[in-house]
Amino acid sequence: MPTTEPRRTPGETREMRLFSKVINQRNALDAAQSGLRSPDASLAEFIARRRQPGTGWHSWDELRYALRDATGEIASDATIRKWARVYGIPEHTQPDGEGRTSAKEYAAALKRAGILL
Repeated sequence: MPTTEPRRTPGETREMRLFSKVINQRNALDAAQSGLRSPDASLAEFIARRRQPGTGWHSWDELRYALRDATGEIASDATIRKWARVYGIPEHTQPDGEGRTSAKEYAAALKRAGILL
C-alpha cells in the first residue's frame, strides 16, 4: 500500500516527522485490526484536536500522556508546546473557549496553518 509524503511545515524537525509517521502508522494498524481509524493523521492534527476548545480539550500535561499512549514515546510538555508553535497551533486555549484564544480565533488559526479537523 503506497503512502504519500505529508506536507512539510517550515521549522518542522525530523523528530516531529517521526512522531507523525508513528501516529499515522498506528492509525493504519488500528484500522486494519478493528476497522476503526482515528481522525488524527499527523502530529499537527493530534495536537490541534486535543487543544481545541470544547469537551475534548487537554491541558499540556494531559496531552503529553495522550501522546505517550498513542506513540509509546515520551515528549515533555515544553517540547509539545514548541511543536505546536511550529505548526501554528495557538498555545493559550481553555476547554470552555474563554481563554486568551477563543474557539473562533482557534479555528481561524488552524485554517491559516492548513490544519483541517
